[in-house]
Amino acid sequence: MSDKFQDFLEAADDFLIDRVAQPICDTVRKTTGWSKRIPIAVALILIAIGLAAYAFAFFKTPAYPLFHVLFKLIGMFLSSLALVVIATACAQILAEFFTATNTRPSSTMAKERLTKKPGRLQTLVTQPILLLAGILLLISLSGTIENALGILCYPIGMILGNYFHACTDLPPGKSLFAKTKEFLGELWVRPRQTTS
Repeated sequence: MSDKFQDFLEAADDFLIDRVAQPICDTVRKTTGWSKRIPIAVALILIAIGLAAYAFAFFKTPAYPLFHVLFKLIGMFLSSLALVVIATACAQILAEFFTATNTRPSSTMAKERLTKKPGRLQTLVTQPILLLAGILLLISLSGTIENALGILCYPIGMILGNYFHACTDLPPGKSLFAKTKEFLGELWVRPRQTTS
């Protein structure tokens, strides 16, 4: 890779973390009190939708008998993979609600920001190529717009998932929901003044 292209990818990487993913994770934390696990779970659900769309495209493909069996096998594999990804998303959500590990941030910066950088840069290069290949596949298979939107979910979910994973959770505090609930509780349950 040339130095200019590498610099461009690193600038895009920093931009996507600092200006896109981190503000989303911070907003989720401030509003709901949830950690970055929930945005990661949403990205996983997008990936599963994309995999299911690819599987549907392979199931619907009219092909010669030899390729027909191959396309059905690929469709079954992608469907199974989509179910595994959905199970992983559910595990992320359950871990958020049933573990106490999200109460304290592990460090001042997520180590994944540095250690996973080569993988994120690779994702920035490969996912647009996969998106283009998926759209060309869909056009060649005379697919529908719904399937095209589903296929679009896969690279978006992959990119978002990688960048949410690199974010640093804010320290725990009272979320907007908790503050609102507390305020409404104070409005409705005021101590009665006794007169003597």
